[in-house]
Amino acid sequence: MKKFLLIACGLVLFMGCDNTVEKFHANKEISVSTQSWYYDVNELIVITVVNNTEETVVLYGCNSDVFYYRDKLTDEGWKQWTQLSCGVLGVLTGVELQSQSIVVDTINVRKPGTYRFRIPVMKNGDPNQMEMIYSNAFTIE
Repeated sequence: MKKFLLIACGLVLFMGCDNTVEKFHANKEISVSTQSWYYDVNELIVITVVNNTEETVVLYGCNSDVFYYRDKLTDEGWKQWTQLSCGVLGVLTGVELQSQSIVVDTINVRKPGTYRFRIPVMKNGDPNQMEMIYSNAFTIE
């Protein structure tokens, strides 16, 4: 998995983003999405996080480059499929996402199913304002 790349907001979303995904981000303060709704097993998935606010927010993760959870849709609803594994210390770290900017990451998913990404975000530098943002659901076939 690649480390997050900070990209200026004015740049055009790349790697196959279409109008549907761009609209997903348009009316949200902070959003996360994938570039498609359907993928083949092992196909590269591009994850885009957009900060449309006027302030810097913090995305939380581990010392590795994983800053999201992956949930899987089951008969009982959404279940956590992967988690932030922070090793022995279990310490979350943050990466700042500046106002009006985006972060892009990639992943390959090897198991068929319907998934979504979930990212812990802290607003206003206040740990009491931690919230989760969710991506669109996507299916691996």
